[in-house]
Amino acid sequence: RTTDFTSTTTGSDLGLGIEQIEYNPDFTSSANPTLSWFANTDIDKVYAGFANVSYDVTSALEASLALRYDKDDASQIVDPRNTGGVPPGCSPAPGSNCTRSTSFDRMQPKVSLKYQLDPDAQVYASWGRGFRSGLYNPYGTSAVAAGAGLAGVSDVLPSELTDSYEVGFKSEWLDHSLRVNGALYDTTVRGQQYFVFLGGIGAQILVSIDKVQIKGGELQAVYSPFKGLDLYASVGVSDSKIEQYALNPQDVGKWAPYVPQSSENLGAQYRFPLSAQLRVLTRADFIVKGAQYWDPENTAARSAVELLNLRAGLEDADGRWTVTGAVTNATNKAYNAEFVLGGFAQPAPPREWTVEARYHF
Repeated sequence: RTTDFTSTTTGSDLGLGIEQIEYNPDFTSSANPTLSWFANTDIDKVYAGFANVSYDVTSALEASLALRYDKDDASQIVDPRNTGGVPPGCSPAPGSNCTRSTSFDRMQPKVSLKYQLDPDAQVYASWGRGFRSGLYNPYGTSAVAAGAGLAGVSDVLPSELTDSYEVGFKSEWLDHSLRVNGALYDTTVRGQQYFVFLGGIGAQILVSIDKVQIKGGELQAVYSPFKGLDLYASVGVSDSKIEQYALNPQDVGKWAPYVPQSSENLGAQYRFPLSAQLRVLTRADFIVKGAQYWDPENTAARSAVELLNLRAGLEDADGRWTVTGAVTNATNKAYNAEFVLGGFAQPAPPREWTVEARYHF
């Protein structure tokens, strides 16, 4: 169970300062009177169950079936002072009807086949369905959007459903010192949840992109020339296309937002003994996040981003305790982790240092 309170507001800037509005609007402020107020408390009760079974069809062929069921009982308590409207019967009076409720649920099957070509190589194929619960936008969002000429915006966002097909292989070479894996995938996303900025309430809201197709592949290799040293590299490429979008049909055929065109990772990990009881662990990762678009219109893009992460640690020979220091984004690369049209950006974290200690009882 989770409970979240959210409020968004706009106000008049009279040149006398900006008040911080959180739980209560101030419509009569002499400095910064509230113009719009959208506030609600979202409550989610989530249940899930899963099971899987595998069967050896032959000595080389294995079939697997997995099932997962998710249910989200969602409710939203609307603030009766909401300027975008309130549910019928909602008022400041105690016990008034300010709550709306709904449930999102889905069974998610996954079917897999794995064939062992020889002791060092296998191929596989799978199909699976994924589910992401729907949610509430602030009450009255659809009416404000309609007034701004935006069709297809809903107060209640439907669930996001994903169907994914994948084929691939796993193999070992050079007396098990080299591992090479690869895969191709084809994913259809229905109801992809996407943030847009709605000026009428001064806030980000979620809308659904009706159908998105994503195709791609990835290849990875790990080479261990001697004990303790792993050298690894991976590359992934993808091609995405918006196939249906009721909110803006002109975007059909364009690249889906937040889907990178490629990704690469090159790194090394070396673990070696310092004494009979101590070992040193070092690791370096060079990561490339490929170019992507932020919006379905493909008018705002982020170029590829190159990042360096470093890690070093000390551990006992039995693995009971570990002390590790790490630095992420070691070159202090400045880039955006999120961007919404209108100029609202969320910068990615700068260089970060961390120290972690673990002990296994």
